Amino acid sequence: MKQLLLLFIIPIILAACSDNEGTSDSTDSTSIAAFMDSSTTIKSTLVDDYESNDYANSEIINKSGTITRVTAPGQIFSDSLLLIPLRIPVIGEHLKIEKYCGTTTKHNWVEPVYKISCQLEEGLEYGYISQSHIACRLDTLKSKKIVVLTLDYNNSKEKFIGRISLLNQVGKSLATTSVEFDILKEGDAPYSYSYYFSFEEKKSTGLDGVTESFSLSTDYGACGYPGFEYTFLWNEKKLITCPEIYSITEAGQFYQYSYWVFPADSLGKEGSILNIIEGVQYEDESESENDSQIANKDSTVIEYTWNKYSFMSASGDTIVKKSRSYSVPTDY
Repeated sequence: MKQLLLLFIIPIILAACSDNEGTSDSTDSTSIAAFMDSSTTIKSTLVDDYESNDYANSEIINKSGTITRVTAPGQIFSDSLLLIPLRIPVIGEHLKIEKYCGTTTKHNWVEPVYKISCQLEEGLEYGYISQSHIACRLDTLKSKKIVVLTLDYNNSKEKFIGRISLLNQVGKSLATTSVEFDILKEGDAPYSYSYYFSFEEKKSTGLDGVTESFSLSTDYGACGYPGFEYTFLWNEKKLITCPEIYSITEAGQFYQYSYWVFPADSLGKEGSILNIIEGVQYEDESESENDSQIANKDSTVIEYTWNKYSFMSASGDTIVKKSRSYSVPTDY
């Protein structure tokens, strides 16, 4: 059973770099060329799970020194203000993130800008590009397929959008889909994306026709901020998106989370996917006697019927719903 692990960190924003750095930077090109080799295993371009506090809960999404991929039409610029076009990159082109250089609001959100480098036939080129044109995650499945996540913002829906692509070993697209990230947004638009992303390849689901599965989650890692996760199922033809699951905790007050149970799991049911939703509300400590506190727990199980041709049923059926109360120590 999944639980939300809370960590508290201090946001640290890295200093913006100078606008005056040109294409004559003296960075050694040998290490970059190695990353451009298509046979190189793609690794994530993002700091995972608080690997470094310098990146967590800031607008910096891609880590310096990592490799990303061009995923959307756009421009590489000569300056970090994105005023002087340098060239139009090719979709699928690999770029090295040199450093974070501030933000732009050209695409209706507070979008990170990076200084990048790429190996061209005529030599090493430097330039600047914004977040919505590059992958914020590149992850490799055991089958060597590549999962690509690109972050963007839908102005009409006022929501951040994740575009997911599944590629084969040589970078050819096998499937694409998109999801909405329901993160909390404070103040007025334009908004920044201060959550981090995580990736996990799932074990066998036991679902008929599904050969691989993985999840992408986004979290802030602090009390009162919800985290969200999407699970994706691959059946060699289509990338199927399971409904969003979530978790949120406020210390001493409540917690709520949901998770999936697949047929191959210990509590799984053949031909079905179970969505477990659990929540606990704690009563006011001032009303509690001794050193205990009353916890009121609600549990719901929603069953989705699975068919390898029609996939998940459009709406699940609630098969279990129960509530109970119990005492917990006030210092739990």
